[in-house]
Amino acid sequence: MSGDHKVSAMFLYNQSRDYYPVAGGGTFQYIPRSYVGYVGRVTYGYRNKYLVDVNIGYNGSENFAPGKTRYGAFPSASVGWVLSEEGFMRHQNAISYLKFRASWGRVGNDLSGARFMYMPSVWSQNGSYSFGINNPNSLEAYGEGTLGNTDVTWETADKQNYGIDANFFSDRLSLNFDYFFEHRTGILLSPNSTPGIIAAGLPALNIGEVDNHGYEIALGWKETTRRGFNYYVNANVSFARNKILYMDEVKSQFAYQHQTGGPTGRYTGLYKFERLYQNSDFTVDSKGNMVLDSSLPQPYVAVAPGDAMYADLNGDGIVDSDDTMVTGYSTRPEYVFGLNAGFNWKGLNFSMQWTGATHVNKMMEIEFPIRMRVAAGYSNIFMMIAGHPSIRPERYRVLLKNRRFGILPLLRFGYAMPAICV
Repeated sequence: MSGDHKVSAMFLYNQSRDYYPVAGGGTFQYIPRSYVGYVGRVTYGYRNKYLVDVNIGYNGSENFAPGKTRYGAFPSASVGWVLSEEGFMRHQNAISYLKFRASWGRVGNDLSGARFMYMPSVWSQNGSYSFGINNPNSLEAYGEGTLGNTDVTWETADKQNYGIDANFFSDRLSLNFDYFFEHRTGILLSPNSTPGIIAAGLPALNIGEVDNHGYEIALGWKETTRRGFNYYVNANVSFARNKILYMDEVKSQFAYQHQTGGPTGRYTGLYKFERLYQNSDFTVDSKGNMVLDSSLPQPYVAVAPGDAMYADLNGDGIVDSDDTMVTGYSTRPEYVFGLNAGFNWKGLNFSMQWTGATHVNKMMEIEFPIRMRVAAGYSNIFMMIAGHPSIRPERYRVLLKNRRFGILPLLRFGYAMPAICV
C-alpha cells in the first residue's frame, strides 16, 4: 500500500521429511523425520515511524501424539517507534537515527527427548524363568521397557526483547542495546522424586522450568578523514544468566547441595578445598602409623601428608558425601566480549578481532595432573613433595577454575598495489 500507510501480509505452508542415509549411500538407516507447519505474518507501518509486526506459526511434529499434542501454536509480535522520523527531531544534528523497539514471542522445541515417546512401552526379552524346583528347563522371560508418555508435548519458551538503535553525528557513532527475558517451561526431564519401589522405567516428563535474562550492548565508531584515512572500531559485550525454577529435585537437608535456584550447567558433588595436610597434622602411634589429629575433621578415608583437606561444611566432624556441594559458575560463559578495529589508507589496510569471556567454570581434572606430572610414581607435585602417592581423587574447588580468556583470533595487514597501465 502506498502513501503514509504500508501493509504487507504473507502465508506459508511447509512440509519436510529428512532422511539419514548410511555412509556410502545405498539404504536408509533411520526412520525419516517429518514436520509440517503453517506460518502467517502481517506488518504495518505508518510513515516509517510506527511499526507493527504480527506472526503466528502452527507446527506439527511426529514426536507427539496425533490428535492430542502433535500441533502447537507459536505467536509473536513486535512494535517499533522511529523517533528520529518525528518532526521535532529534524532541527538537530546530533542524533541521525533513533529507534525504540519491543517484541514478544513463543517458540517451541521438539528435539529435547527421544523420538516417539508417546508410544506405549515395548516388551523385550529379559532373562529366563522356570517352574517348579530344580527344573533345568527354562523359558524366555520378557520385561517391560520405559513406559510411554502419551502427554509428551512441546517444550516452549516465551521471549521478551526490548531494544534501542541509535546513530549519532552523521552515523559515525552507533549504539545498539538489547535487554531480553525468557521463561522456558515444559522442559523434558526424568522424574527424580519417584520412589525406587516402582518397578518400571519412567519416561521423561514436561516438568522443567527455567528463567533466563540478560543484555547486549554494541558500540561502534567509523569515520573517513579529509585525507582519506578510513578507520572503524566496534565493541560489544553480552551477559546472560539463567535460573532453575523447577527440576523435580529431591531436596537435601543441606542448602549448599541444591541445584534449584541456581544456573544450569554447574558442577555438582564438589568438595571445598581447604589446604594440604601437613606432617604437623599427624601423630605417630605405637605401631608407627600416622594418626590424624582428632581436633581436625575426620575424612571418610585414610589420609596422609600431601593429601587434600576438604571442608566439613555441615560441621558434624566427618568429611563425607554430606559435605559435597553445588558451586561456581556455569560451564557456559555469562559475559562475552568482542572488539573489531581496522583502517584503510592509500592501499594499506589493517584489521583485528578480539574476543573474550568470563564467569565460566572448568573442572581441571585432566589438565592439572598432566601439567604437574613430575616423577615416576607420583601423579602431581603435591604428592611428590609429601612423598605419599595416595592423594584422594575426589574433585575439589582448587581445580574448579574461572576459564576467563581474551584472545586475538584475527590480525591482518595488507597492501593493494595500484593498477599499472601498459
